[in-house]
Amino acid sequence: MQIESLQKKNRNGGPRAGAGRPKGVPNKVHASMKQAIAEAFEQLGGTNRMVQWAQEDPKHLTEFYKLAARLIPVETQVTGQNGGPIQTVLEIVGIANQSRDSE
Repeated sequence: MQIESLQKKNRNGGPRAGAGRPKGVPNKVHASMKQAIAEAFEQLGGTNRMVQWAQEDPKHLTEFYKLAARLIPVETQVTGQNGGPIQTVLEIVGIANQSRDSE
């Protein structure tokens, strides 16, 4: 399925002005689900219970790290000083060949 077919379009074929959620506004379903999970986490014993669970079995510890890895942001934008491009300096150092120098 093409992404273009999923976008809301106006009569001229371009995206409709103001269609969809404004940038930066959180998804309500996502926010309520996140809150529900946080409440369930606390009712199940919170951090202390999670640590206990992870220590009960090596398989649990592996599952814990798999879950933790999924929560780390995948996309990271790296910039140089003051938001500019990253500068790379390549230094080439020559070593004199002693056999040629003695000729």
